[in-house]
Amino acid sequence: MSLPRLLGALGSLAVVALLSGCQAASAPPPSATLLHRTAPALGPTSTATRLSYASGTSTTPTPSLAPVPTPSDRDWQRGPASAAVTLVAYMDFQCVPCNAAARAMAHTFHRHPDQVRQVYRPFPLSRVEDKADLAAEIAEAAGRQGAFWPMHDLLVDQYDEWRALEPDAFLAWSVQAAQSLGLDPTAFQQAIGDPALANQIAERYSESQASGIPGAPFVLLNGRPFILASDEIQLESAVRLGILQGQQFGTYPQIDLQPGSNYLATLQTNLGEIQIQLYAGTAPLAVNSFIQLAQQGWYTSTGAYQVVPDQWVGLGDPSWTGLGDAGYHYPLETDQTRNFDRAGMVGVIPTGPEINGSRFFVGLTPLPEYDETHTVLGRLTQGLDIFSSLSARSPLDDLLTKPELIIQSIEIESR
Repeated sequence: MSLPRLLGALGSLAVVALLSGCQAASAPPPSATLLHRTAPALGPTSTATRLSYASGTSTTPTPSLAPVPTPSDRDWQRGPASAAVTLVAYMDFQCVPCNAAARAMAHTFHRHPDQVRQVYRPFPLSRVEDKADLAAEIAEAAGRQGAFWPMHDLLVDQYDEWRALEPDAFLAWSVQAAQSLGLDPTAFQQAIGDPALANQIAERYSESQASGIPGAPFVLLNGRPFILASDEIQLESAVRLGILQGQQFGTYPQIDLQPGSNYLATLQTNLGEIQIQLYAGTAPLAVNSFIQLAQQGWYTSTGAYQVVPDQWVGLGDPSWTGLGDAGYHYPLETDQTRNFDRAGMVGVIPTGPEINGSRFFVGLTPLPEYDETHTVLGRLTQGLDIFSSLSARSPLDDLLTKPELIIQSIEIESR
């Protein structure tokens, strides 16, 4: 399948492309255009008057949904308020999808404690779950002793131990759990029996309904509904891209190439030294972008996020998802004198038809089918053996595993 057709297929199946990373084995991975499904109606809605068909006169305005509140001291939250990504979760502890989502969020938070803020809001599904209200009260009762998040994580991690218990047995289980966390068991049980605590949960539930929250689990990522399934890989991918967004550049960098100069990039990696002869004469925009990003540390600590053995290796994405870039784009550059006629040619991964970005790839074999659709950034003068030795890797399937090759630094020489 040609790359333009592959881009079209990815566009029509955006969710599948985003989550599975399925791509043709012979093509450098493009960045799929993400499609947005219509989000649930949240916050203020139209209050326009309606006409009465009987009289032709205006009737009472349609009530507006209440705004979705921003995180505040009323919420249980962990992580810095200045975090790049804030996850606001409306949760029931007992429902199976809620547990999966809560587990994914807890793991994601613990991977990025300085860059993610996790916010919990109770949304007990008491009409369908026999311990929904009790579980919410257990977490809140622990919170009165400063242990909301330890109890939250314990309820999530030990879900299989208590989910099938009768309510009375679950209450007894929770007292033992509280003791294991070092809490005062008497104060803990008194808090669970406090009507004020139950009323507090009911009030927050009513507020959530007034804001149009459709159910649980329901997650907002930086204020926008997270519409994909909240499993660990999908959530981790979205969080990494959210973190990366705060590091992106707004515009293409100023041209800083010296006429007639030859540029050599030396990449120090955990597997050895790699050198790339950059083709500034035929791809000045791509080379200038690469040099500027390298000098600003954009590629430092990035890895070989995708490896298709005997075909190509994808690099240059700090998120390791295969979807992250520097935030600006520039025109495709091709030249008949430069092509992918041998192993070791380095190309730019396009972000769309005729548009380049910051990710790049190393060909492990001739790729002549991309001579007119991909910019030739340069060629390897050292290190092809390193790339050829890498094991297969899918950017999302292997997202939680550190790439085999990591770029530690890049030095640019002008000759």
